[in-house]
Formats: sequence, structure tokens, C-alpha cells
Amino acid sequence: MAKNSNMPYNDWESVMDKPTTGRVAISFKALSDGTASEEQQKLVIDFLIKIGCRTYDTDWFPEERTSCFAAGRRYVGQQIVRFINLKVGNLTPNK
Repeated sequence: MAKNSNMPYNDWESVMDKPTTGRVAISFKALSDGTASEEQQKLVIDFLIKIGCRTYDTDWFPEERTSCFAAGRRYVGQQIVRFINLKVGNLTPNK
């Protein structure tokens, strides 16, 4: 992925070395095939929340377009975290 000085960490190499990138890729493929181990599932979720969506990073940048992109990306991560933390027992079934 090309580096973009306006969007920090937009390239995987800034935050992951090649072996880690390989493990993440293998984990995504296993998840897609329905054969991911518990460790691979956790790796995929961790990647999505922390790196793919940059959930815990700022979404403000000097350029409005970059800020909008970061906010959308972060929103997806927030929804993943929301569903992980959702108290399923409190939900009422649809009738």
C-alpha cells in the first residue's frame, strides 16, 4: 500500500513486519474458509480493531477529506467493538 503523509499508518509496514503481515493474511484466509483457530480469530479481530479501522486513533487531520475518511474507518471499528461488548442476554427476540 502506498504511503500517504496525510494519513499516518496508512501502510501496513509502518505498524507490522512481514512475518506478522503473513500471519494476519493466513488468519484472514482461514477465517474466510471457516477453519480459523481461536488464535487466528483473535488475531483477525485485533487487526481489524487496532490497525485496519484505527479505532483508537484520532479521526481529525488538517485536511477535511482525510478526516472524513478516518472518521468512517474508525466508525466501523467502533461498531465491531460495540457488538463484541453487547450484552446479548438483554436483547429481546423479534416476533
